[in-house]
Amino acid sequence: MKTKHIIFLTAFAFFCVSCSKPKPKWYKNIKPIKLELKMVKDATDKDNLILEKKVLIRNDDIDEAGVTLNQFGHKSIHLRMTSDATRKFKNITENNIGKQIAIVLNGNIAFAPFVREPITDGNVQIMFPKSTTKKQLDDIVGGILKYKEENPNNKDSSNSDTAAAESE
Repeated sequence: MKTKHIIFLTAFAFFCVSCSKPKPKWYKNIKPIKLELKMVKDATDKDNLILEKKVLIRNDDIDEAGVTLNQFGHKSIHLRMTSDATRKFKNITENNIGKQIAIVLNGNIAFAPFVREPITDGNVQIMFPKSTTKKQLDDIVGGILKYKEENPNNKDSSNSDTAAAESE
């Protein structure tokens, strides 16, 4: 299966948690994580990125999430978007080749990769360092889906102050 994503193209084994499937036992102890994807407005200071206020993708736009492992042993999180979000993200990535999109978790910028090519299939892989444990990734995946579950239709919070380095 060919998967396009922001950071790398990888072959993967997939562990998935979906909002529509029974949750694993560990899920009840997971803390919700608010996910937002935003365009980077100014990357002059790499330690203090300035983001656009508009939220491009949020928890509601994620259909499934899971922890993946590629053939080299690198762990990542795989996000599969809803069909509406897939169309929206395709347009966003087509129009922003070479620009950065910030992945914001609970108001903190986790990554800000460059868009290398249009992402047309709604599948996004977020690569993590080898030192990241599977439990840490399971907690992130579970937290993203738990936030969605506990905050249905959170579209009204799209302009909230989520990242410390946001523009006015």
